Amino acid sequence: EITRVKNISVVQFGRYECSAWYFSPYPEEDGYRCGSDGGDGIVGGKLWVCEFCMKYFKGQMVWSHHRAQCGFHHPPGEVVYQNGNIKIYEIDGKVDKLYCQNLCLFGKLFIDHKTVYYDMEPFLFYVLTESDNSRRGDVDHVLAYFSKEKESVDGYNLACIVTLPHHQRKGYGRLLIEFSYELSKVQNIPGTPERPLSDLGLVSYRAYWQSVILHEIDSLIEEPSLSAMSLRTGSTFHAGSTAHPSSQVSLQELSERTGMKHEDVVTTLQGMGFLRHWKVEGKAIVITREMVDDFKVENPKVKYEKKIDPRGLIWYCEPEIV
Repeated sequence: EITRVKNISVVQFGRYECSAWYFSPYPEEDGYRCGSDGGDGIVGGKLWVCEFCMKYFKGQMVWSHHRAQCGFHHPPGEVVYQNGNIKIYEIDGKVDKLYCQNLCLFGKLFIDHKTVYYDMEPFLFYVLTESDNSRRGDVDHVLAYFSKEKESVDGYNLACIVTLPHHQRKGYGRLLIEFSYELSKVQNIPGTPERPLSDLGLVSYRAYWQSVILHEIDSLIEEPSLSAMSLRTGSTFHAGSTAHPSSQVSLQELSERTGMKHEDVVTTLQGMGFLRHWKVEGKAIVITREMVDDFKVENPKVKYEKKIDPRGLIWYCEPEIV
């Protein structure tokens, strides 16, 4: 049985040296448990990883030799999104199995919850990169990634998400979360992240969900003549249920507009204090401009910042399930 004691302390990834946070099951036969001088990837030791092909090495010399000869300048797969120097590659775990395995092993150094290690075929990987033409010609540096099942009976649009330590607090995690919902909208299938969420993941998703819902509500009552929006909990709207001049929308329509699953729309609205007694079929709940303004004052950090330009979606074709 593989121990979960942290087996690597430091990792060299391109020009960055990062502290490893958690255990990752790099194969023992590759030498990551031998020696005791801190040079062979054991506790207190160091691991070297090629930032382009994701292969790993237990010594600097062999890593440096590989870097000089590595034929990769970017992740494999297809570019499915580009906006300026930011790209997202879609990688099929069945086609590029070794790359995806090494990506997951590397990512596991920085997350302490669910991830895949070896069964790559059912998954797609979306790798966020930044283009750089100042050092080795045109290359794309990995910033973050997420995985998703090709087919999910539960409607999961994201399985695992990792932002590399040296690129955190730059909004890349939120960008990938938003991108996962853009894919859901392209597929016309509302999505949700795989459960359970980590504590940090839950915080990130709540912030995203609230900002998106707030944006949609704002857009529905932005006209000066409207003082509220009427939220239909069922398929039927009773016009006499509110005295406010209002815009009308259903929970299902909010789900379609945001790409979020119905359940996530409901829990988000409840958490924002906008939705009560939602199970009463056919009733309308009124969300007034005053309620929205009060929420903004009490939650100044909940802001809508569009990070994905839908026009940057270059290509999308659901891989054939064999």
